[in-house]
Amino acid sequence: MAPSRALLVAALALAVAVSAGCGRDPAAAGAVVPPPRLEDVQRAVLMGTGQVCDDDRGCGVGANPLARGACVLGTCFGLLTTDAPAARATLVDRLAALPADVQDAVVTRLDAHLWRPTAMPSVRVACAAGLAAIAEARGCGAACDVLQRLESEPDDALAAEARLGRCRAGLAAACAAAVTDLKQGSEHLRAAAARALGVGMRKTRDPDVTVALQAALQDRSPVVRRVAAEALVAFRDDA
Repeated sequence: MAPSRALLVAALALAVAVSAGCGRDPAAAGAVVPPPRLEDVQRAVLMGTGQVCDDDRGCGVGANPLARGACVLGTCFGLLTTDAPAARATLVDRLAALPADVQDAVVTRLDAHLWRPTAMPSVRVACAAGLAAIAEARGCGAACDVLQRLESEPDDALAAEARLGRCRAGLAAACAAAVTDLKQGSEHLRAAAARALGVGMRKTRDPDVTVALQAALQDRSPVVRRVAAEALVAFRDDA
C-alpha cells in the first residue's frame, strides 16, 4: 500500500519526536523543542551546510530536528544542492512538516530561487518539488499559485512537477492534466502521474481518475501497473 503524504508527514513528525529524545540525558528528554527558525531551515534544508557527516543528525542547524539537511556520501546537502532522489524525498517531507508560518516564508524563498537568471534547471525542479510538498500538506494556497505559473514553462520536467504537485494538492484541473500524462507520458512520467493521482483522487473523489488508474493496471510497464494498483488499494482503504 502506498501511504499518502499526510501519513508520511505524520510518520516524520513521530520520528522527529523520537530522535529529539535519543542520545540525551534522560532528565532533558522531556525538554520542549523550539520551533524551527526560517534562517536555520534555509541554511540546512534548502541549501545544506556542506559539513562532514555520518547521517542526517550531523546536518542540523539550531535545536529543531526539522532544520536538518541530508547526509549524502559524508556531506550535508540541501534540497537545492543535491540531485539524489532519496535525499530530495526526505527534504521535501521535512518542508511539509514545518509550521505554517515557516512554510509561508519558505514558499517566498523558493519562488525567488525559481526566477533567478542563473538558476539551473535541476534547481528549479527541486524548488517545484518543495512547493508541491507544501501545497499538498496545506491544501494549496500560495505554493499552488507559484506552481500554476510553472505549468506553462518550456522545461517539460519542471512543468510536470508543477502540475502533478497541484494534482496532489487536490486541484481537479491539474488531475485532469495528470490523467493525460498517465496515458501518454514516458514510463517515468506515467509512474509519477499515477502516484500524484493516487493522492489527488482521495481529495477530489473524481471518478474519472479512478477509471484512469484502473486502465493503468494494463500499462505495458510493470512499474506503472504497480503504482496504479497501490494507489487504488490506498483509495479503497481510505474510503
